[in-house]
Amino acid sequence: MTKILLFNDRKFPDYIKLKNVPGECRICTAEELKDELQKDYDIFVSLHGDSFPADAAEALFLFLQKGKGFLNAGGIPLLNPYYDNGGLKEAKPGLPQLSYFRRLNIHAFLEVDCTKVTGIRPAAAQEVLGDLADSINITIARNLVWNPTKDKYEPDIWGTVGPMDVTVTSLLNGYDTDNHFTVSYATLVENWKGKYAGGRWILIPGKLKDRELDAAALLKAFDYLAKGCRELTFSTGYASYRGLEHPSVKINLEQYGDIAEWNGTLRCLYKDITVEEICVSLKGKNRSQSSYIDLPNLKEKGRYDLELVMLSSDGETMKKTQGFYIYDEELLSTGGRAECQKDYFLMDGKLQPVIGTTYMSDEVSRDFLLYPNPTHWYQDMKCMKEYGINWIRTGIWCNWRRYMWDDGRMDEAVLRALDAFLQAAGENYIHVTFTFFSFVPEDWEGTNPYLDERSLIAQEHFIAAFVSRYAGTGIVDWDLINEPYTFDHPTTRKKPADTLEQIAFADFLKAKYKEVSKMIQCLDLDGSLIKQFSDVKVPSEGDINFTFTDIGDSKNGSIWRDYRLFTVEVFKNWSSRMNRLIKEYDPSYLVCVGQDEGIYAQRPTPLLYGELLDYSAQHPWWHNDALVYSMKSSKYIDKPLLIQETGVMFAERADGWPRRTEYQIAQLLQKKFVYSMATGGAGAIQWIWNTNYMLNSANESHIGAIRNDGSFKPEAEIYKDFHHFFNGIEDYISDIRQYPDISVIYPFSNDFSNRSFAGKACRNLAHILTDILKRDFYFVSEFDLKPLLIKKPRLIILPSPHQFEDSRFTCLMEIAEEINAKVLITGPASFNEYFKESGRLDTLFAGTSIRPLQKCEILRTENTAFHFSFAVEYMELAYAQEYEGAMMKMAGTGKDNLLCIGIPVELSDDINMTALLYQHILAMLSIKNPIAIHGVNTEGIYFSKIRWKEAFLCCIVNEAYPEAEVRLSDYEVKKEYHLKLPGNESGMFLTGMDGNIIKTYKNQTITITNLSREVE
Repeated sequence: MTKILLFNDRKFPDYIKLKNVPGECRICTAEELKDELQKDYDIFVSLHGDSFPADAAEALFLFLQKGKGFLNAGGIPLLNPYYDNGGLKEAKPGLPQLSYFRRLNIHAFLEVDCTKVTGIRPAAAQEVLGDLADSINITIARNLVWNPTKDKYEPDIWGTVGPMDVTVTSLLNGYDTDNHFTVSYATLVENWKGKYAGGRWILIPGKLKDRELDAAALLKAFDYLAKGCRELTFSTGYASYRGLEHPSVKINLEQYGDIAEWNGTLRCLYKDITVEEICVSLKGKNRSQSSYIDLPNLKEKGRYDLELVMLSSDGETMKKTQGFYIYDEELLSTGGRAECQKDYFLMDGKLQPVIGTTYMSDEVSRDFLLYPNPTHWYQDMKCMKEYGINWIRTGIWCNWRRYMWDDGRMDEAVLRALDAFLQAAGENYIHVTFTFFSFVPEDWEGTNPYLDERSLIAQEHFIAAFVSRYAGTGIVDWDLINEPYTFDHPTTRKKPADTLEQIAFADFLKAKYKEVSKMIQCLDLDGSLIKQFSDVKVPSEGDINFTFTDIGDSKNGSIWRDYRLFTVEVFKNWSSRMNRLIKEYDPSYLVCVGQDEGIYAQRPTPLLYGELLDYSAQHPWWHNDALVYSMKSSKYIDKPLLIQETGVMFAERADGWPRRTEYQIAQLLQKKFVYSMATGGAGAIQWIWNTNYMLNSANESHIGAIRNDGSFKPEAEIYKDFHHFFNGIEDYISDIRQYPDISVIYPFSNDFSNRSFAGKACRNLAHILTDILKRDFYFVSEFDLKPLLIKKPRLIILPSPHQFEDSRFTCLMEIAEEINAKVLITGPASFNEYFKESGRLDTLFAGTSIRPLQKCEILRTENTAFHFSFAVEYMELAYAQEYEGAMMKMAGTGKDNLLCIGIPVELSDDINMTALLYQHILAMLSIKNPIAIHGVNTEGIYFSKIRWKEAFLCCIVNEAYPEAEVRLSDYEVKKEYHLKLPGNESGMFLTGMDGNIIKTYKNQTITITNLSREVE
């Protein structure tokens, strides 16, 4: 007989009166609970929801570690511990705590919006709570965020998954008006392994309707929990079969509790018609049981779905699905084809924004190619398509030797799994990006992943095994590496430089300087110690004087810039080599690099290697205050920029509780999607479809469109909203026809130095131009100024460079003269790349002088004085320059096309003063803004207008909290748009060339009036 301990104390908070309690239940009070939990019960049941006597907590953990069953109804288990149990009539509500429920592997919980729920019904797989559905209060639900994986398969590898000890599924599902599963009201937790191995738990974190409950509604749950965990899995020999191969199925059953006999049926369906039906029996007395089944009669190409239903001798039913393909090449070329244009992708013959998600599998996470389930993939992708998704990013993030243990010995089952994955995508007309490596390429038997020829050949074999299979299909493109590092990855940066890196660095220096004597002078090296290029050792961060307090005879920062440029060249060489390999198999293959916000950390960025690849990719995650900067600094001219991975990192308050609600997370994600279009990008891919609790990362447990229990978060609505807006307007989309009048040069010479101001200066300038002055711009690299000749800006800004190559300066001035553009340089303009005064301004100014930056700097114009203040880090590191005794001076070679401001104003503490100066300069240069924004609470409004061939895409974001009442004057089309935009909300609208609205995002109400006046 099942022994049940029921905590149901009428004197304790959150009491629910229970009727018709079965005889096998022992009802206990709060005072008795600690002792009772130490006895031999099979199941513990609490109907006190959030509340729990704290002195019994440890006893409960020990009870559950024995693999016992657990049911908690009416709240979050162990949320409100009560420390004073004396008398209990005097007990006061305890403060909610994280500490206790986190020991159950619940990291946090978030309130779920239930306002759109129209009905509740049991999950199809298990109906153990069907009798309880009518007792659930459907207006209250919580999302339990699980974090059960506490280890990694490979501790030193970022992103590696760990033991899959737990699965979480919903038992009671709430559906909205579109019949989408948006709320889970009850969760089943199966603890296969780990601390609570063998235990089944049922948690109802919301509330019940009434304070009275008939125990009969829980009897099925009691019986189900008592049996303990039972894991039924089945797989096919391959996920995709070819030629004369015939499919086979393996069924596995693991019983962690009671051992039962099982009988059932395996159905095989082709195009929804049953083509095979086979009886299955598992009658052994062992804990682990298996069965093998051949399916020799299946010959038709396409997808086959498998449905397994098993019934145990003690009354439990388990249902599982699997599937496989018999290879059908037509599925790979029917839909999902993508081609690059200048700014957007041509998908299945139409220019469309990317509306994407990252996908692996909720069943096995990043091991999806090792444990494939094609039917599950197909069903998920079908759902994605219903939400408007047209692009999936996937790949291999870790443990590459599980896919190719030795060089050249690729696991054929993995390749068949990708065959199936792409066929499932093709059926749903979804394009796929496949990522080969993450952070640092696998080195296999080599010693350096970028420089050892043995490593490089192994990587080529690995890549070729995949790309050789899909030439000509267009359904898949290739991401060489996710968020690359070179020699500075956190898991390797503590190691000394290896021999290959030292040799390569010496070769780099030799190619650059040609003569050792020139290198010694430029880098201020000791000639008595440096006789050949190989005598210069690869620097480490400890060798460099990065700050004004970092001084000493052994410090020499001059070499740091060369070292960072060396790492970029190494990465470019590696990328170019792998790209060439892929193109050998199919020249039409698209190749990219999944770059994160590396521009913040002196790492590779698309502005430096974009010319080598087909499109740029960027991952804006952390820098939510600089999304425009992050995206624009990754756009390589005339190649699409895909925001390839974005989402909202989990953030905690100081006390560890979640900082944002689910709605606030959705608002921020929507902002990133809108910015992906507003900045000239080609769309966005969210990380990730399913939250991933099979990684030792609480962060990953929170991120994703679908919760751990399988229900959809509010952020999933963004897919639908974007699809609804862009669906039907594809014919208006064209490559961008007009770039902004302003271009900003990113000064990499300074950014890669030991006195790096460039990132701060460019980031602040982006904020000033777009958020304060409402001006658009684009970036180009110091090392590649050719785009200026193509786009012909009127103003080129070089912000606070401090260091800039002489040859680049000459090139810049020649380009400016050719296209009749003005060049604005702030801060010192005379320093070359080695922080030496070069004399390049001598022919332009009668005299210049450089001095240390002061706390207060003043720039006087004819009618105005601009006051700037600077923090100590810039007072001690940065400089100012005077031109003929003034802080601002115009010069040039006959056209006065150079304006020098000797103060690095972008580094100032007062960004609004810097904005006033820029406003003054733009007016002085007659660079007018055809857009003006007025109204109430418009200070936080960002606006962008993208010109297509026959339409304008207008994007607007409210970065402030209050609702804004916006009057947007567009003097180009002589229209004024009136709209309201709530705080943190985003919008878009499409107009014709006449300014009349064609379509609005989420049916935003916008009224239009005509303008008669010219630009103000």
